[in-house]
Amino acid sequence: MYLTDSEMDAVCDNIRKILSEHGGYWITLDPEISSLYVLIMKAFYGDRTRELMYQMRYRIEDKSDVTAVQNTMNIRVIGDVRENTKNAINYVISKGFKLERLPYAKHIPEFKSLENADPKIVAQIKEGLKRVCIWKISVDESVKVNISDSKTESFNADASIDGNRLNLTLSGNLDTLSAPKFLANYEKIKEVNAIDRVFIDCSKLEYVSSAGVRVLLVMQNDCEGGVTMKSCNETVIEVLSDTDIKII
Repeated sequence: MYLTDSEMDAVCDNIRKILSEHGGYWITLDPEISSLYVLIMKAFYGDRTRELMYQMRYRIEDKSDVTAVQNTMNIRVIGDVRENTKNAINYVISKGFKLERLPYAKHIPEFKSLENADPKIVAQIKEGLKRVCIWKISVDESVKVNISDSKTESFNADASIDGNRLNLTLSGNLDTLSAPKFLANYEKIKEVNAIDRVFIDCSKLEYVSSAGVRVLLVMQNDCEGGVTMKSCNETVIEVLSDTDIKII
């Protein structure tokens, strides 16, 4: 729910590398977690479910600095769920995997928290769980996937010091995979230089995820003069629109 398609591409590429080398399976409920959530909500709240979900969504987004985004592997419960499920399955297969969907109800213990619940609600939840699946994913050796140019290598940062200003030129995707290393390098620079502001050339920066935004906000709060970003594309500008980072 918190990964974009480009970030999910990187996750899939890295997991495929690991499974190709070490074997095993990728077991996840993530693609159908939204369906599970809705089924449980419906058991308790019935027709009020949709209204309550919208209310909770806006409350969460208002309180959190993380933006909820969608990716193809996360099955949306809005719209044509069958079509969304088909797209998610095709996405996993396109990344060079084989997929087996295992009924969730057969692979979980009894919920202790439901022992004192209304029997009708418990029955509805158990019935709903039959329609939700865990995904067991393995490498399809018959499919050759080129992952040599994965997203982990699609980011670069060049740095220079001008007085108390740190100048950065960023290129590629500042995302979940590249953001931690970018922050670590910034902290190393701060250890040996008196930095009070950051100027970033973004003419080659293609994308910034929520993880990248958090790193930029660390810099913004860390430096008295804040962060100034130049030559951002429309995608980056939109992602940063709710921050106080200066864009020129």
